This record gives sequence, structure tokens and C-alpha cells, in this order.
Amino acid sequence: MLLRRNDFFKKSLTDVIAVFSEKKDKINAIISWHIKWFKNDNYRGCMFVRAKSEYNNKSEEICAIVSEHKKWIQDRIFECLGGTKSCEQASCLIMLILEGMISCTSVFGIEGYDFEQAKMYIYDIVDNIGEDNL
Repeated sequence: MLLRRNDFFKKSLTDVIAVFSEKKDKINAIISWHIKWFKNDNYRGCMFVRAKSEYNNKSEEICAIVSEHKKWIQDRIFECLGGTKSCEQASCLIMLILEGMISCTSVFGIEGYDFEQAKMYIYDIVDNIGEDNL
């Protein structure tokens, strides 16, 4: 099940990103894809995080799939930002915000969550890549 979900996720996110050429648009596509997922009636949080929690120390195979999945997302963010050394910290920060959004919406739901404000923080990160204030 995890492998099927991973394949679906990768194809879906890759297709959404491919439409855009500008880094901010690509990052927006990633975040918007997730926001759409959060708003889906079937949203129950991240299957990969739940699997890691349940199978940690019990299944190396499952833990490896989960790690690869999360690494793949961060790598896509890094690539969307330009894939240079100056993008490393920004990609980590954006990944942290995204994972925080997943966690918060899983626990508290989406009511009252200001997705647009989260996007603005992410855009600030994108705009400041290469600056010393990251």
C-alpha cells in the first residue's frame, strides 16, 4: 500500500510542478497540492508518518520507504528552488513548514488554519535565497 501511495504521490506532484518554470510558481504548486489534499474529505494525515510511527524498529523496509518518500519531497523542493548550494537551507525550511502544516492539520483540522499566511512565509524564504538572513 505504501509503495502504491508513493508512486501515486510522486506522479501527481511531478505533474503539478511540471506546468511551471519559475521557482516561486513551482513551490506554490507543491504547497497548493498539499492544501488541496488537506481540504479533501478523506484526509487523515500522512500515511507515511503514521507508518513510521507504527513500524519504527519493526520493519526496516517500511522505514526505508518512508525515509525515501520524505527525502524525495525535499529533493523536489531543492530542485524547484534551483538546486544550488544556496538553496539547501531554504529547501530545509520549506520542508519543515510543509511537515508542520501536515502535522497541524492532522491534529487540529483545517478550520482556522491560515494557509495563505503560511504561503507568504514560504515566499519570503524563496525571495531571500542566498541572503545571509535565512
